[in-house]
Amino acid sequence: MDEQKTGVFESRGESMMPTIPIKELLLAQPPVQFVYLEKLLTIFSVSPKLHSAYVRGSIARNDYDRVSDIDLVLAFEPEAFASAVESLDTIMQQSFSTLFSGWLDRIVPDFGGLGYVYLIQAGEKILQIDLYLLPSDRLNKLLSVRGVTRVYENNVKASSNSVPECNDEYIRSKISAPVTQESILFEIVVLAHLLKKRIKRGQTLLNHSETVMLHRAFRDLIRKTLDPAYFAYGWYHFSENSRKSEIFAKWAAAIETVVHKYAVHDSTSLLETMKLVAAFIDETCPEIFKPVGVSLNYCIENLRRGEL
Repeated sequence: MDEQKTGVFESRGESMMPTIPIKELLLAQPPVQFVYLEKLLTIFSVSPKLHSAYVRGSIARNDYDRVSDIDLVLAFEPEAFASAVESLDTIMQQSFSTLFSGWLDRIVPDFGGLGYVYLIQAGEKILQIDLYLLPSDRLNKLLSVRGVTRVYENNVKASSNSVPECNDEYIRSKISAPVTQESILFEIVVLAHLLKKRIKRGQTLLNHSETVMLHRAFRDLIRKTLDPAYFAYGWYHFSENSRKSEIFAKWAAAIETVVHKYAVHDSTSLLETMKLVAAFIDETCPEIFKPVGVSLNYCIENLRRGEL
């Protein structure tokens, strides 16, 4: 019997359906992360000040799945770094359906720059994009880490107008800036998105760690809203006003119940916690809920449907 090769598999006889090579399938219908990665690179490489770009995480390791993030590092010429950071929200909002402003990532390793997390609408799902920006004169630390792959390099020789001291001060000012109700809420939504992936993947230890972080962020939102003067003192210091406040007592009891019930979230409990967050900001800070309520409800609805 004649053998005919059709792609990566062999077809023995006419009864076997011909196959298409895997590479051709990927080109015809690439994973959603690759579609958005290409769009990100197209957008940012327009700037002549973009020195190079790198991918990290599961895409760089080639072990991504359908709920993986895009971890992209953008290295800008030192004199353009601060302006790149300042324009990041505008670029992302205009180019993608971002659900919230970028959350300053305090979890990502320190490579000498600043990391921001965005959640965008990718069809009916939510895709997380982790963007890390750094001055190009600080690439050594990043490049010493395994699993980092360069995906873009500007071949035009740049000027040598390095401003490392200014960048040091600028980065410190961003990291040390006081948290706001909005930034805490964005952190909560990002953590919920991360937890949904842990649940899908069965990553119990990471689930526990990020559940603790979610509870702490929810507690911080309550404290920042209802007892802001004592926010920096920790949960065991309360102002006299908060001690006498019925609404503070109500929500302090609510977060205590959540903490006691859930050491590790499942899909149902995560949804219930996020609905509680939405109820809190709707009741106590409607001025925040009004501009972000649609996005928050969209995230909650995705959790309800089990979609990311």
